[in-house]
Amino acid sequence: MEFLTADKGDFTTEIKRSEFIGKLVKVNSEEEAKSFINSVKKEHSLATHNCYAYIVYDDGVERVRYSDDGEPQGTAGMPILNVLKNKGFYNVAVVVTRYFGGVKLGAGGLVRAYSEAASGACNNATVTRCVLCSKFRVDFSYENYKIFSNFKMPKYSKNLSIEYSDKVTVFFAVKKEECDSFVSAFENFYNKKQAIARLNDIIYEFEEN
Repeated sequence: MEFLTADKGDFTTEIKRSEFIGKLVKVNSEEEAKSFINSVKKEHSLATHNCYAYIVYDDGVERVRYSDDGEPQGTAGMPILNVLKNKGFYNVAVVVTRYFGGVKLGAGGLVRAYSEAASGACNNATVTRCVLCSKFRVDFSYENYKIFSNFKMPKYSKNLSIEYSDKVTVFFAVKKEECDSFVSAFENFYNKKQAIARLNDIIYEFEEN
């Protein structure tokens, strides 16, 4: 399981005197998506339209919703959703707020305007890759921990925490698909004299370069 998500993207543009404000946030459930949309509607209660789209994995089910919020059908919500799909983003919600400037844009102009605002919000967001990982625990002696820095960890791996006592306990995550080769390499590195425990699976986010 692997997908892209994004958070905290904002973009504003003016097209023929209408102001379009795109805002993107990461959401972990459909309830969070709806809460975000309502908060934007409240913030921009005087706006002409607050159009939105979201794609969320909620309880293992992909939930997709969009709204034109009074714009001609297919000119706002679907273009925003298409931007998310083209970016490959999941667990995100985007609202594009429009303050009408007095000049009608036509169907094609609306599609372009809402797409531009949504794309701008996506481009300005922080993008992370969500990867299904396995969590590991290793209880090192201080001597073995000292040489751990020389071990090459996989690309999708992350130290989660370190605890110091009479030993050094390290928790880290490794992409699940790479776990078997990782464990083999780790055991060979320590000549099978260092125990390693595989714990539960977790979803971990890695920032995209």
